[in-house]
Amino acid sequence: MKEYIFRVILLGTLVCATLVVSGVASSKEPGIRQPIVTLQVAGISYVVDAKTSMQELGLSDAEPQSEIKPTNGLVIVSLPKRNVSIVHDGTKESVALSGELVGQAPNEAGLALGPLDRTVPSADTPLTADMTIEIVRVSQEERTEQTPIPFQVTAHNNPDMLWGTKKIVQKGAKGVREERVLVLAENGETVERTVLSSQTITPPKEQIEEVGTKIIVGKTVEGIGSWYSFRKGMFAASTIFPRGTFLRVTNLENGKRVLVQVNDYGPTTPGRVIDLEAAAFMALGKPLWQGLMRVRVEEILQ
Repeated sequence: MKEYIFRVILLGTLVCATLVVSGVASSKEPGIRQPIVTLQVAGISYVVDAKTSMQELGLSDAEPQSEIKPTNGLVIVSLPKRNVSIVHDGTKESVALSGELVGQAPNEAGLALGPLDRTVPSADTPLTADMTIEIVRVSQEERTEQTPIPFQVTAHNNPDMLWGTKKIVQKGAKGVREERVLVLAENGETVERTVLSSQTITPPKEQIEEVGTKIIVGKTVEGIGSWYSFRKGMFAASTIFPRGTFLRVTNLENGKRVLVQVNDYGPTTPGRVIDLEAAAFMALGKPLWQGLMRVRVEEILQ
């Protein structure tokens, strides 16, 4: 009879291994181990010799409940258990597991995994005592959604309207877009949304506005303008005009103009009529290091 030589390499995937008698095969060749035992692991059978040692089977740290030689056709070999925590479906539970990899934990703990579900850490991570394993429930769904389409706003200057005023000539309206999307969710939360197809059901309606550009000037002063930094933007500090007043400031050296709003009090140095926020100062064509410029300040009436 042909010689059978079988080597079993256990990859650390044993939860509980059962040895079942497979039958004795006769041989005329002395000294040859005969395949008389079947090792069943996770539904896969490996043929071994009854004289195979625990070390040869990769079970040197296992705890046999009987001798390796089958008694009445059965030998039970159990691996040592580790206490781990499993987080799943909004709960956390502690279990004792004998598997070697994280991927074995859900099945041993009686927790079914869906086709897309995954574990954290990954399934091929070695199982260690006191570790925490999270089961991430992953789902994919294809569905139809309707999303709003924002409308555009077009503004036209109206020289007959006061500066700072606005009138809506045509009110805008959002449109509607229908999309076929593939939604990927983890533990009930959307993590990815892929648009498969899209069509406009209702187009948006443009909003048309008129913006006033007419400026009526009130009180006017001339003097030295300086700069400061308080709140970034087109702002200024004044001791002449109250907070909230809009001013038109002109650089008398180059004719450049800016519109600013008073939001602070100052300057208190004699001869200075306005403190411009740094951005407004530079908009008048002066670098900050020069510090001062001659300006005209005009109150804008609204």
